[in-house]
Amino acid sequence: MAADVPSPPVLGTNLPFDPTMLSFFRITPSDTALYEQTRAFRLEHLLRPVGVDGWWHLDDTSQHFVCVGYGQLVGVVLFDPERRKLHQMVVHPGIRGAGVGRGLVSRVEEFALARGMDCVELNARHYAVPFYEKLGYVKEGEAFQEVGMDHYRMCKKLDLAAASEARAAQAALLSDVQLREAVDTDVAALTSVINEAYRVECFLKRGGGDRTDEAEVASLLALPEATFLVATLPAEAYAALGGPGGAAAGAAAVDGRVLVGCLLYKRKSAEAAYFGMLSVRRCCQGASLSRRLVDRAEALAREEGRERMELVIVSCRPELAVFYSRLGYKAGHTSPWPEEGKHVLEEGLRDTYFIHLSKPLGGAS
Repeated sequence: MAADVPSPPVLGTNLPFDPTMLSFFRITPSDTALYEQTRAFRLEHLLRPVGVDGWWHLDDTSQHFVCVGYGQLVGVVLFDPERRKLHQMVVHPGIRGAGVGRGLVSRVEEFALARGMDCVELNARHYAVPFYEKLGYVKEGEAFQEVGMDHYRMCKKLDLAAASEARAAQAALLSDVQLREAVDTDVAALTSVINEAYRVECFLKRGGGDRTDEAEVASLLALPEATFLVATLPAEAYAALGGPGGAAAGAAAVDGRVLVGCLLYKRKSAEAAYFGMLSVRRCCQGASLSRRLVDRAEALAREEGRERMELVIVSCRPELAVFYSRLGYKAGHTSPWPEEGKHVLEEGLRDTYFIHLSKPLGGAS
C-alpha cells in the first residue's frame, strides 16, 4: 500500500482504502439535505479552524462538487463559473492523500472545459500550494493575507482542443450502444457488471463483499415477473475504453459485443413496476448509459400500461438520491433495515435505512 494512502481501518470501517468506493458528483443548493451537510462539513473542517463561522455569500452562484465514500461525505469544492474560480476545497482529515482532492479538482476542470473555459483560478493557502502545483497550477504574484494566513493566487491553463478531441473520441466509442433483454447466457456478465458497479457500496458489509452472485442473478432472471435490461458495446470499443477483459472478468464478447450495463425490471402490480441493480461498467460511466437504461425501463412500463415506477435506495448513498431526483423520482416513505440482517453491517452504519422512491409515468396506455 502506498505511503500516502490511508491505512485501515478507514473512516471508522474495518476496510482498507479502495478508490472504487469513492463517488464524485455535482449538487446544487436545491439538493437541500446534502447541501446542508456540505455547509456543516465546510464549517467543521475548513472555516472554523481559522476562526470563520460562515462564508456562504458565493454559494448560490457556485457549482458544488462533492465526494462521498464509506457511507459519509469526504470532500467538497465550490466553483464560481463567472469568475472561473475554484474555492472552499476541503477533504476529510481521515482520508487526505488518497486522491479525493485530486478527483474534485478534476471534476471542476471537466465542468469548465465542457463550457468552453480555458483556465481555472484559485486562492491557495500557503501549505496547499505544492498540492496545486502537482496538478499544473502556477502561482501568480506575491503572497497576500486572508483569514490570517498567507495565500497565493494560482491559475491553470486548460487545453480546450485536447479536451474536445477526447470527448469526441469517447462519444465515438460509445456511439453503438445497444439495449436488449437479458438471456440465460448473460448470467456471468450480469453478475460481474453488478458487482463492479456496487463495489462502491461494499462498505455496508463487515469486511466488504460482493453485491450478488451468479446463483441469485440466475434466480432473478428466471422469475416470470422480472427481466434484466442490458446495454452492450462492440468488443473493440469496450477494449479501447479500458474495460476489464476476458471471461474471468465476466466480459467475454458474445457475437462481437460486451455487456457493459444492466437494470433489473420487475412487474410489481397492475399499476406499478420496479427497478433495481442499475449498474454500468466504470469505464463507461459518465456517458448517460444509466439514464438510457432507466428510460427504457420506464418505456416498457408504459407499454405494459403501468402508472408509476418505483425503486429503493439506501440512506448512506446520498448521490443516488441526487441522481434519481434529476430523473423525476421523489422520496416517499422509509423503511428500516431488517433487524435480523443488521449483523452484517459495519458498526457505524447500523442506523442505515431504506428510502422508497417513485415516479408517475404519464402516457401509460
